[in-house]
Amino acid sequence: MKPAQQQQVLELLLRLARESLGEQDFAALFDGEPPTRISEITLALRDSEPFLQLLRSRLAAVARVAGALKLVGAEQLAEWLGDDCDPCLVDRAIEGYDLLYRLLLELDELLLWTGWPLLGTLHDPVAALKE
Repeated sequence: MKPAQQQQVLELLLRLARESLGEQDFAALFDGEPPTRISEITLALRDSEPFLQLLRSRLAAVARVAGALKLVGAEQLAEWLGDDCDPCLVDRAIEGYDLLYRLLLELDELLLWTGWPLLGTLHDPVAALKE
């Protein structure tokens, strides 16, 4: 993954963490200090049960739709979710960002959805970062 893409997915994961945890609990993840390293972010998110539950449910929703439409990559996403290791989902979402992005674009095209209630703005990282 290119550094710019990695930065985008990390920023989106942080935004999802803020939404799932609330501002106070989010700040507590990093002891009130903004994270400066990618490893700090991923370790904190891997240890956050509310974040992991939200990430799993949103990825599961995409996997169900992509699987029903037999999209390329849907099986790999289902494999990720078949593993009981919730903390591993954070790593897989970062490493597999290209797969997730392609799936969401294809679903968007096929279903002609104007927005993504399943994943918020993950389908359009540029727009998500502008909000």
